Amino acid sequence: MNNLFDENYLEDLPQNISENLNYLNSYIIQVICKRLNEIGQIKSSYDIAQLKNAIEYASVDLKTIEEEIVKITNKNIEEIQNVFEQVAKVNIDFANIYYKYRSMKELKSYKDNKQLERMVEAIKNQAMEDYKNISNTYGFLTHGKYKNIRQQYINIIDRGITAVTTGTMDYNTAIRNSVKEMINSGVRTVDFESGYSRRMDSQVRMNVMEGVRRLNMEMFDITSKEFGADGYEITAHALCAPDHQFIQGRQFTKKEYEELNNGLKRPIGTLNCKHIAIPIVIGVSSPTYSNKELDKMIDKSNQPVVYDDKVYTRYEASQRQRKLETKIRKEKENLEAFKIVKDDIQIKKSKDKIKELTNLYKDFSNSVGLSLHLEKTRIYK
Repeated sequence: MNNLFDENYLEDLPQNISENLNYLNSYIIQVICKRLNEIGQIKSSYDIAQLKNAIEYASVDLKTIEEEIVKITNKNIEEIQNVFEQVAKVNIDFANIYYKYRSMKELKSYKDNKQLERMVEAIKNQAMEDYKNISNTYGFLTHGKYKNIRQQYINIIDRGITAVTTGTMDYNTAIRNSVKEMINSGVRTVDFESGYSRRMDSQVRMNVMEGVRRLNMEMFDITSKEFGADGYEITAHALCAPDHQFIQGRQFTKKEYEELNNGLKRPIGTLNCKHIAIPIVIGVSSPTYSNKELDKMIDKSNQPVVYDDKVYTRYEASQRQRKLETKIRKEKENLEAFKIVKDDIQIKKSKDKIKELTNLYKDFSNSVGLSLHLEKTRIYK
């Protein structure tokens, strides 16, 4: 089977983009934390010169953050182009298998076919434009209210200066609350019409993968008509969600597939579904997996495993594993931020929490028979 249909291959496609955005998230929070730390060194409300410097440096910090956003945006635009070029190439390699079978002229590139070229360029350009638009909505969600980066920065710095100059709140407490707010939110994107927000790395990753799925479907549509596909095979992967277990890996005629997909609450390729409907020629395309192999996948996904007296299916256990990875990453972000503001109490708490969560992650994974993915617990400094 072509690597285009390997779930790990697809999952890894936007990895560089995600890493760049995780770095940007840490960078923005740490710039604000560094300024908070400097304000905390002001010993007296009468030290007007230092307070004035702290306020004046706001424009410098915000300019630095803006420049870093532009730098990462440009970097990720290149990454998005690479992702779509790569996917288009693999699609052509797949189509050529059938072109060859039909004794048709094989394509060296999607640019050999004008219809394909127009379509690929349109989807690729749309994905890059969507990303640029998203990068203009970065901000934080605190106490249920969205603030853009400038508003968040000014709000937090004002809070720090107020704590120093008025003594209305212990400065360490004020900083601690501010840092926790930023980490819990993370840099987010917002849809101004709905007000819905999501962490920027999650939103961008979702958008890129939606673009990839659209590219796959539209390239399939064009090439499959040319080589005369009359059916589909649904890709299969281990630890599948229950609603798709009995259709993955199976072959269907076009009519059967359309009726099946229209009846699904979660159609193929939507709502975090990792399956792809591959065009095939019925009777010519051998199924990738035997019925026996597919039944084993179902059994493995539904196999009960026990941890701490709680019963999970192996699929449910994999979902808990993902949540633990997210918790470890967030606590590591906490640690880096509290190091900058020199909050020894929170540094110790974060280190202890990271150790506790990592031990739980390893113990849980080993107990239920899941491979460790410690790379998913990393943060990028």
